[in-house]
Amino acid sequence: MCKVVCDSLLSEDLPPVFENPACIPMQNDGPTEAGSFDWMARHRAVLEVARERRDTKLILIGDSITHGWGGVPEPGPQWKGTAPQLWDECFEKWKPINMGFGWDQTGHVLWRFQNGALDGLSPKVAVVLIGTNNTMHHTAEQIAGGIVAVVDDLERRLPTAHVLLLGILPRDKTVTESREKNNRVNQLVSDLGLRDRVTFLDMTKNFTHEDGRLRTELFPDDLHLNEDGYEVWAKSMMPTLNRLMSAE
Repeated sequence: MCKVVCDSLLSEDLPPVFENPACIPMQNDGPTEAGSFDWMARHRAVLEVARERRDTKLILIGDSITHGWGGVPEPGPQWKGTAPQLWDECFEKWKPINMGFGWDQTGHVLWRFQNGALDGLSPKVAVVLIGTNNTMHHTAEQIAGGIVAVVDDLERRLPTAHVLLLGILPRDKTVTESREKNNRVNQLVSDLGLRDRVTFLDMTKNFTHEDGRLRTELFPDDLHLNEDGYEVWAKSMMPTLNRLMSAE
């Protein structure tokens, strides 16, 4: 079971960690069995890159939306970087590590942390975008608890890092039940931004129209980003990321 404890700030809204399935660390066999990519091989590749980039100032942690952007470890033959040039333009000066894994939920991120992904690193900023793969399996409160657990573990393992927690990106063409659930998650975890070294950034408005409809020109499958979508992500995040990189 997950040993990290959800912050008391949110305890009235969230289930205790020991009752929350989104807080259980576990390997992710799904992408390997489906032939999407070798999940364990990517984990080993992250460990190798981390050994080579002990001086990294930036790590990006998440699921397929982060995985598919670019950078190192390389996404792989079936996960070719969608916007690798943009990745380099935005981040390469900080020797970034892409810790995005397609199919991952919060529990899979916790397993990776417990199995060496952060060992020996001392980045200035850790960007986190996780939770959309939990949507079909857990309640909003459980997902939020899983995200809190991820941030808790990051703060414990990387005490000098700033955590830039991104709200779950919108999905589906219109405001569906799944979208409403993720909006609720974002509301629940937004108070994490009150912590000294955590910043919460919700980019939803940049990916949707005023009436809530998805900007489908950015999402080829109503979930993942195309090159234009990654450009919107970059423009939305870079002012905050630059500020954190300059902070004490």
